[in-house]
Amino acid sequence: MIHSYKKAITKPVIAIIAIIIIIAVVAAAAYILFKPAPERNYFKIGVILELTGELSRGGYTCKRGYDLWAKVVNDKGGIVIDGKPYKVELVYYDAKSDPAEGAKAAEKAIADGVDFLFGPYSSAVCLGTIPVIDKHGIPYFCGSPESHLIPEKKSPWTFQFLVTTKETPIPLIEFISKLPVKTVAIIGADDAFSKSLAESFKAECEKKGLQVVFYEIYPVGSADLSPLITKIKALNPDVFINAGHPSNHVIAMRNSKELSFNPKAMVFHWGVDTADFIGQLGKDSNYAIGVTMWSPKATWKDPVFNSPSDFLNLFKEVYGREPDYSEVSTAVTGVFVQKLLEAKKLTPPFNNEKREALRKAAEETIVETVLGPIGFSKEEAHWHVNIELAKLLVVIQVQNEKPVPLSPQAVKEGELVFPKPPWK
Repeated sequence: MIHSYKKAITKPVIAIIAIIIIIAVVAAAAYILFKPAPERNYFKIGVILELTGELSRGGYTCKRGYDLWAKVVNDKGGIVIDGKPYKVELVYYDAKSDPAEGAKAAEKAIADGVDFLFGPYSSAVCLGTIPVIDKHGIPYFCGSPESHLIPEKKSPWTFQFLVTTKETPIPLIEFISKLPVKTVAIIGADDAFSKSLAESFKAECEKKGLQVVFYEIYPVGSADLSPLITKIKALNPDVFINAGHPSNHVIAMRNSKELSFNPKAMVFHWGVDTADFIGQLGKDSNYAIGVTMWSPKATWKDPVFNSPSDFLNLFKEVYGREPDYSEVSTAVTGVFVQKLLEAKKLTPPFNNEKREALRKAAEETIVETVLGPIGFSKEEAHWHVNIELAKLLVVIQVQNEKPVPLSPQAVKEGELVFPKPPWK
């Protein structure tokens, strides 16, 4: 009887203890999940960038743009909302030039309690982070990536400030197709941006009736393209196109000179106006053709940087050289978000409600900047892409180690040197 009595008492006691433990665990989890963020009188912005690895040059290109915006805002006292200034703190997280590391960096930034995120240099890292962004529901403003694969993800939280690789080859090939050329060789690096760009170049060339006599994608990190260029030289194409990053372009130009490969035109999309390209090649950068997404001679009115010419002068004062368009686009990423915060009176720290308000405002707002108008499409083909920028693309050629705008007529500053002179 005694044994039976103890047994009868023990079961309900154990059950009660178990219930108490479960309630305590649930309460603790709820507190962690829903506890208010600590008070903060500044915006804490996470920035996912490739600060090490193969794409670190591009990462630091974007960092200069983001940093310049933060410097100007903080020098003026901060973002003013209802008469109160809030400074901005950019907290950098290294994606290590790797999509998986980018995803880890995004998780860390969110765990650290950032209000929202600025995005990476590369499309590959951007694509790698989107699942994390969507899982947590945090606004993600990407000032540099261009792959058309990004809008295909249809992320409700990701905003792409530059037009995609489907649009950027169009004015270049339109321009090239009017020249006395018939054959084209295309190569590209095997990453999300470069590969999709190479595919778009091929499609546009075929649309214009140009014969693509060579097409190949080379491994990321290739330090020597001479085997490919040797094959291409034997085909003697009129036009050579490399879809890649400035580091890839530098290798292609050097290998072409070493092999005395001298087509009538050498086309490289973005990057030919960068310090990385011109600075490393010097006079050998001359006659490279590319595209940019901004003109310092445009007349846009910017609420932070005033005008494109003012931005140019400020950038030269701070960094000692002219900006490329990725440095401009990352700077105006900050401008765009700043105007949303001011208009919607969103103050730090952020909770889910404020993040949703910022996301919704980004979908509905257009802000004029030194890059041009920033606003995001809801069309499926251009989901959350600043598609209006496609109308503002500028074809350029390096001449005397400086980028010279050639088209459209409104920003033209010189004439194309064609065919490309022999290497010296």
